[in-house]
Amino acid sequence: MTFDSTRRACYTGNVTQAIVNNLAPLLFIVFQTRYDVPVEMLGRLVLLNFAT
Repeated sequence: MTFDSTRRACYTGNVTQAIVNNLAPLLFIVFQTRYDVPVEMLGRLVLLNFAT
């Protein structure tokens, strides 16, 4: 294991985390219209996401 492989793994982890954290807010309208999820539950989803 070299420094470059460790750095690539960290970059991949950061990109993956950014995708996961930014995907749910983009889908809020879909969650509300298609699945009838109330705004309170969406807020809890955001809280759970950032608490984790």
